[in-house]
Amino acid sequence: MMFRDVYVGWPGSCPDGRVWRNSPIGIRAQQESRVPVAARTLFYDNNFFIGDGGYGLKPYLLVPFQEKTNMPFSRKLYNFAHSNTRMLVENTFARLKNRFATLRNKVNFKTDELICKAIVACMVIHNLCILLNDEVLVQEMELDIHNDPVPVFNEQVFGQEPRPKSKRGRIARSLLTKFRQNPELFARR
Repeated sequence: MMFRDVYVGWPGSCPDGRVWRNSPIGIRAQQESRVPVAARTLFYDNNFFIGDGGYGLKPYLLVPFQEKTNMPFSRKLYNFAHSNTRMLVENTFARLKNRFATLRNKVNFKTDELICKAIVACMVIHNLCILLNDEVLVQEMELDIHNDPVPVFNEQVFGQEPRPKSKRGRIARSLLTKFRQNPELFARR
């Protein structure tokens, strides 16, 4: 997996949600959520981000359902698919850190600006290596990921974007239908 958008410069101690809200793509997502679907350029055609529960559910950012003992199976399937997709993202960072071992520790440069430039440079080179089929093995940081594609769902209804809770609920119900048709799709390997 390649890095498609990079935003660096915040200290590692900052909450991810704060960094996201202040990032150019986070600001743009918030702005676009206020305009009609047809006028959007970033979140058109049912695109959205996924994040952990700390980000908060938004029309453009889907998070897992809160775990409950009596949670419906469809929601458990949604959380399973959500978790698998997030593991792909975590695996991408593991591959980056394996390719550039210096990123595993504190990056030591004279200025914060140089640190940011070095991190972005590593991500660009990582993307180029992928384009050139120069893969790096992920050793002890390898994550158990499910390689089957995550189903894509069409949630557009008459040009109106559904509310985030209904979007997430429809995805959960659709996953339940897919599970009933083919339970092996959801088996961890």
